[in-house]
Amino acid sequence: METNSSKVLIAGGTGAIGKQLEQKLNILGFTTSILTRNPKSKNHIFWNPSTNEIDNSTLLDHSIIINLSGENLSNRRWTTSVKERLLKSRVDGNNLLKKQIIDLNWKPSLFISASAIGFYGDQSADKVLNENNEPGEGFMAMICKQWEHSANEIQKIGIPTAILRIGIVLFNGGALKEMLPSYTFRIGTYFGDGKQVFSWIHMDDLIDMVALILKNKLTGVYNAVAPNPVDNKKFAYTIGDVKKGKHIILPVPKALLKIALGEMSQIVLNGNRVSSKKIQDAGFQFQYPVLNEAIKAIINKS
Repeated sequence: METNSSKVLIAGGTGAIGKQLEQKLNILGFTTSILTRNPKSKNHIFWNPSTNEIDNSTLLDHSIIINLSGENLSNRRWTTSVKERLLKSRVDGNNLLKKQIIDLNWKPSLFISASAIGFYGDQSADKVLNENNEPGEGFMAMICKQWEHSANEIQKIGIPTAILRIGIVLFNGGALKEMLPSYTFRIGTYFGDGKQVFSWIHMDDLIDMVALILKNKLTGVYNAVAPNPVDNKKFAYTIGDVKKGKHIILPVPKALLKIALGEMSQIVLNGNRVSSKKIQDAGFQFQYPVLNEAIKAIINKS
């Protein structure tokens, strides 16, 4: 059966990234459907990867699949059971999609899977990492490695595949929303010694990057990060600069973070300097290549 070349299936489409991506693709003329555990709209399609369930009655209508699904890493402390859930929430979806592609003899023209720069682990601020670097150490690197393996299994059955290693996404929500309120009281914070590098990307650039990959049918692995990463201390001071006025920027001690968050403290204590050269060489131009302008745009919009 022939697929509709303008119809896109988005898994994880009810999250912050998915909602903005759906809006963007609709503006560009694509028709979108959302895979979700809780269908609420006529373009929603039921699935539950953890129980291997999916309504596959209309899947063949879609020529492009984008999988953004995965539980938030910072929702709760990383117990053994939580770690298993975090991993399964990333790989089960790809495994279920692969099964449907085989069973239905479905021939999508492109599959795009999210991953994360956690793939590289915690690296020296002096080391610039590109898509050819090996995975790092630790839980986040292990998750990303298996996440990408599940995506590559779809590539192995003949579906052109792109993987996006996404950095810290800046928008009016997420990590930035958690950090901003203290600046109202002229106080900001950085974590540990603040030397860990944050490779970030503005939400609008991330959405445009997915659209470019979709439009040009790019395949392979791409880092979804802005070209100017900064260390965590600089990140905190930049927010203060954008908010204007005098701010006191204080460290949150590493030992305190480890007591409060346990192994999950890796999220804020780990860092890596990730290159965006490959996606730029593929023709992508950033709206927000510099942190100051990215944060200013978000604060002004909100």
